[in-house]
Amino acid sequence: MALPSVTNILGVISKPGLEAWKIEQGILAALTLPQKKDEKLEDFARRVVDDMGEEVDKAADFGTAIHDACEVYTVNKEKPTDPKLLAHFEAWQAWFDENVERVDGVEQVYVNLEYGYAGRIDMLAKLKDIGWSVVDYKTQKIKRSPKASPSLLFMRHGHCSWRLTKKLCSPPLPRTSQRW
Repeated sequence: MALPSVTNILGVISKPGLEAWKIEQGILAALTLPQKKDEKLEDFARRVVDDMGEEVDKAADFGTAIHDACEVYTVNKEKPTDPKLLAHFEAWQAWFDENVERVDGVEQVYVNLEYGYAGRIDMLAKLKDIGWSVVDYKTQKIKRSPKASPSLLFMRHGHCSWRLTKKLCSPPLPRTSQRW
């Protein structure tokens, strides 16, 4: 029996921050991409969309690279060598080294037949002062202010992943959310 993942289920939920960023990329592409001489407006619009898609793809690739770097460090303590990654990775590494007491699983699949979904969990770890937790790596641009809070997607994804492990862990894992 194939079950949907947490990510697939959450894919139908509106992500206003992500959508606003994509729209901003489209506007920036339209403002900075020169229109070719005698180019039809429809053709220019397609080039704008293609150009916008390149930025979206770059951001997704960067998120994947950071995710992979966190996974590698979790397993064998190797840091990324790419300076672009290292600048972002070091804050996560400091959090990891300070807070992770023990790792019990990395990139493991959990199945919850009761609720009818499954998912791959980035890390199942015992955190200092918290206990056993599901750690889900996310990258995004956020405002650094006292009013800033984790994204709704982050909390829902974390909660669903927490439910996947709830029956496997005794006592159940706490539902927590932290940024580094």
